[in-house]
Amino acid sequence: MRLYRSDYNYSTMPHASILLSHLPTQIHGDELPFRMLIRSVEFLQSHGLFAVTSAGQPHWDCILSVIIRYNIPAHVILPKQIPPSYLDEQFQFANNSNNVITTAIVPSREQRDRIICEQPDYVIPIWLRDKGHLASYLANVNGAKIETHFNCSEYNFETSVKYEVPEPSDRIRLLPSDYIWHWTRATIGAWSGETAYQFWSDRLFTNNPPHNALMTLIRIICERRLRASGEHIAGNEPVVAFTENHPSSPVTTETMLRWRQRRHRMNFEPYAIGIPQQDAIARSTKPIKYGGERSWDTMQTGKTWQQEREWRHRGDFILDKECLKNAIVIVREKNEIEKVKQFFDGKVYAYGE
Repeated sequence: MRLYRSDYNYSTMPHASILLSHLPTQIHGDELPFRMLIRSVEFLQSHGLFAVTSAGQPHWDCILSVIIRYNIPAHVILPKQIPPSYLDEQFQFANNSNNVITTAIVPSREQRDRIICEQPDYVIPIWLRDKGHLASYLANVNGAKIETHFNCSEYNFETSVKYEVPEPSDRIRLLPSDYIWHWTRATIGAWSGETAYQFWSDRLFTNNPPHNALMTLIRIICERRLRASGEHIAGNEPVVAFTENHPSSPVTTETMLRWRQRRHRMNFEPYAIGIPQQDAIARSTKPIKYGGERSWDTMQTGKTWQQEREWRHRGDFILDKECLKNAIVIVREKNEIEKVKQFFDGKVYAYGE
């Protein structure tokens, strides 16, 4: 069954749009704009309003997730850059027989945003960037149509996530040298294999922390799988990357576990799973080549990249029972060791003292 349908005449019902600007990358679900978003959807529910919204970008996916969770009928306007299949892939499992989702395709994101701002009977701004395009469209809307009760546009998101990585402990320095390491970090969006609806439901409606590095590491252990990604890989070939550098090596501490100012996130954080090189080789993992023709197991030459001494596995790396028997897990702090041991009975060490 498809989530959406195009034969429902939504125009016979009063309809409203909810507006959120593009969201910062580092956010948690307890912040005021998200609480106001939930209250605004409850307002739609109590007044029998049909929602006009979109999907395919984090702020629109966030709104649509709450709308679906509260069983609000919705008209989803998609720019042509977002295929209708996106709704099936990211939201279908959340559907039930009472949901009515209609769709329309428009030529551009700008036209989509203008329609959502200007055509509904009611417009509910939640958090709008000053001088942003949504705010500019809203300026053309009859003030009588604007419900301002949930507006918290003056709110400042807590985006400071920078921290100092501790010096490697003596135990970390004594780790074996014949391992390769997969380091992880907090994610700014859904985990690989997680839908937009799952991501926003988890962020907004549970007590789970954001998708921080510890939770990402625990997810890897629970899934018994390192999921491959094709980002920055020749031909977008999905691979899992490891480094041969020891966790206490200068390259690890000075290059890999550092803050990336331009991206406003850590390059990697002190959370990792280590695999003996022989176990990795037996599972078709190998050091990459530097220079030559670009492929999934080759990288352009460059001093910085060569220092990382990267290994790659083509496709997902399965953490089977034999592999986990010899695996080593690293967490940032000692108080996180027991959290990991709830899911992993192997060796777990804290990076710092």
